[in-house]
Amino acid sequence: MDTPPSAAAATATAVASDSDCDSALVADVAEALVSASRLPEPPPIPALLALYLPRLAASHHPRVLSLAASHPGLASPDLLLAYRRHLSPPSCLPSLVPLLPVLPYRHLLPLLLSFVPLDPLRHLHRHLLAHLPTMMILDSAAEVAAMIGSTAEAKRHPLCRPGRYTAPISAG
Repeated sequence: MDTPPSAAAATATAVASDSDCDSALVADVAEALVSASRLPEPPPIPALLALYLPRLAASHHPRVLSLAASHPGLASPDLLLAYRRHLSPPSCLPSLVPLLPVLPYRHLLPLLLSFVPLDPLRHLHRHLLAHLPTMMILDSAAEVAAMIGSTAEAKRHPLCRPGRYTAPISAG
């Protein structure tokens, strides 16, 4: 059964309106995170985003993080990490990827260490091989792989220095 032209136009308008609302919500949340990153003591995520939390869905998180991480006014990635911890499941690769280029090593390594055990299908590994990120991200990912005992995976990273990742590092 075909949809009458007027109903099809109304549906298309509603979809476009929802998309505009989603885009505006994502932009507003990203702007709030970026603005708060400049404060000496930013408020906690629930207080900062109280107006937006009821409307945020899981599908918004990667877009919010990507937009905020690429914003030139971002003063510190700490709020982005807090946002991810508070709202996104720890195993969500799409919300992890936008953070990788903006994180300093001291944040990058623990984040990867917490993510890799939750990624048994190695989606992050495949993503890194396909997109050739910065040397710091590659080194961190290879170091994490070696730390958890996957030296073969560590050695498969492009530009891996020969002999660098040979044995797992003991936790104790």
